[in-house]
Amino acid sequence: MSSLLYAELAATCNALGYHDGQKYYVDTHCVETIKDLIRYLRRDDENHEIRRHLGEAKMLQMDLIPIFKGYWERSDLFDVVLRLMLNLTNPALLLYREELPADKTSRNFYLQIISHLQMYKEAMSDTAVWAIFSKKLGEILQIEWQERGEETSLVVERILILVRNVLQVPADPDAEKRTDNDASIHDQFAMCGAVPLSPADTYYLQILWALHQSGMVDIFLYISSMENEHQYYMHILEVSWCYLGQTATLPVPRALPGHSGLTSASLHSRFGGTFVLKAMKSISDQDLIYHKPLNNIEDLNFDVEKNKQKRPKNRLPMKSERTERRSAYSVRLFLKEFCVEFLTGAYNNLMHSVKELLMTLTAMDKSTDASVRNSSKVIKSNIFYVIEYRELILMLLLNFDEVKMSRAYLKDLMETAHIFLKLLEQFCSRSHLVVQKPAARRKKKKTNKDSNQNPQETLPKRDPEALWDELGPQLSVVLQGHTEISSDVIPFDAVSDKDIDEQKEVWPENDCFGNPYMSAEEEFMSIREIFMADIPQYQLDING
Repeated sequence: MSSLLYAELAATCNALGYHDGQKYYVDTHCVETIKDLIRYLRRDDENHEIRRHLGEAKMLQMDLIPIFKGYWERSDLFDVVLRLMLNLTNPALLLYREELPADKTSRNFYLQIISHLQMYKEAMSDTAVWAIFSKKLGEILQIEWQERGEETSLVVERILILVRNVLQVPADPDAEKRTDNDASIHDQFAMCGAVPLSPADTYYLQILWALHQSGMVDIFLYISSMENEHQYYMHILEVSWCYLGQTATLPVPRALPGHSGLTSASLHSRFGGTFVLKAMKSISDQDLIYHKPLNNIEDLNFDVEKNKQKRPKNRLPMKSERTERRSAYSVRLFLKEFCVEFLTGAYNNLMHSVKELLMTLTAMDKSTDASVRNSSKVIKSNIFYVIEYRELILMLLLNFDEVKMSRAYLKDLMETAHIFLKLLEQFCSRSHLVVQKPAARRKKKKTNKDSNQNPQETLPKRDPEALWDELGPQLSVVLQGHTEISSDVIPFDAVSDKDIDEQKEVWPENDCFGNPYMSAEEEFMSIREIFMADIPQYQLDING
């Protein structure tokens, strides 16, 4: 960092205000100064020098938190301080575009930012800070969602993202030096206790009661249970995952009462050494030697001892590393209460889990209540007939990428596909067609034999001489030119089954209807001759 930039940052930090040991006094231009710091962070370089300098100066611990606690009622100051705290607590991996730096210098800068975030997390475990956030969120949520402005909605979203940023900071067990059943900084943050925790369980319960009084967790549950607050659902999911992320859970066999949890040790093979495969020769025309016992000749594989080809770093499967530890007993009690309330009031609105739905349908099919089984049948008919639901599992399997998706996700996906296929098999075994549409059979209409044999007898016949006596005077008027002939007359029938070449044979170009220079009397007589000609009539196809 250049000396000019260092001096400018130092002057900007000093312009925020001062602390006399009891109260923090802000400067007159504190709002503009914080905006300048936000602008500096926005223009930071790839080494994040400004961010690291602010972390080394402990600006969040020494300046921002005291300003926030003392002047949170000023809306303009509250907004800029929240924005700066949100910027400083951004995940380190997000700053490096979700890729760990490869070179040594950048990796050291990355670890330095991680250490700053861990100090921020320890400083943010103050009860007063989250009590202010809880009060602010309560005031905003009391306003109807239709009446909230864009700035108000942004405040709620920023607070939730700030909680997520602080919770996702990885723990440092070496620095904390705590045992499995002790309360870590993560637990202190979860319990909102700034005072160092005592080993006594009674004091832990007092801290849990203080968290219950602060109302932050209750606000999370309220937001997740309201359908009108669906725009914050993803933030609540992230907060809940980070909130419970570092708590280890017992396996199911150990969690069941009366189960010892002991597993039988794998039996060691006593038949070690070298084995010879008969009737199979090696390169030296001797019996093939193998160093492992084989139960089946098809299990013979020489690729096990070969050096595997090294994969590039950008194509390595994603590592789902997760730090888990057992929290204090009082913390586990509080987390259990949170999970019960979350499952009771917010799970259905917040979570859309395909696997849980399919497992629920499987349990409903095994129910003794007929109404429950009928409800399951209706739900399955909707799932299997809607193409978006039916092809969801297949689409997820086809789009799986081991570089971006973890093995735990693949395991859940395969279990979901197994349950889905099992339900589909049961549904189709009851003679239900899921995709195929049966063709409707056309029934033949019964026809009258008499009408088919002589269709002409049903049609009325008129005398040509009488009909000509009616049409002759009108035609004479047209031929004498007293009436204009319509110009939209088509010289051929467009719906006729005869092709155009056959129709052209009777067109006027071939003089089939007489000479175009004929007089009106000659045309009249030619038309009468054509009209009186005996033309054979075709039988009508009554069957259509």
